[in-house]
Amino acid sequence: MLESHFYRYYEFYLLESLILDHKSRNGYDYEQHIKYATQSSGSPITLELQLFITLCSCSGATYLDMIWYGVSLKSIREIYWSTICDIDEAVDNINFSDTLGVMKLVNNWSKKHKDHHGFTANMGTALALDGFVIAIKKVKCF
Repeated sequence: MLESHFYRYYEFYLLESLILDHKSRNGYDYEQHIKYATQSSGSPITLELQLFITLCSCSGATYLDMIWYGVSLKSIREIYWSTICDIDEAVDNINFSDTLGVMKLVNNWSKKHKDHHGFTANMGTALALDGFVIAIKKVKCF
């Protein structure tokens, strides 16, 4: 059980590190963020907290649960979507090496869609994702 907790925390902080590295390479200054946020509202919303809010929301938590972490309810939506975009930009792990195979798949899907519905939408679209999926393999309460 201790080992599974270790890997869960390791993966969380690995993701946090990937996001922070990506943002830093693109000009993000963490120290400046802390300074300005402290001057503005008294305390910053750290990347760790942003990631926690996003992953909790993805796993079914309500935005009202975030009151316990001192985050304004008005900022939850912005935190959620900006963190989702940060994850998408930092974790670039969807790659297609076989362009011909992908185009064959696209054409086959378009033909099936046209045969079934009488029309084809989004011609040439090989992959469309609507969001971010997290699979919960085993639910554990702390």
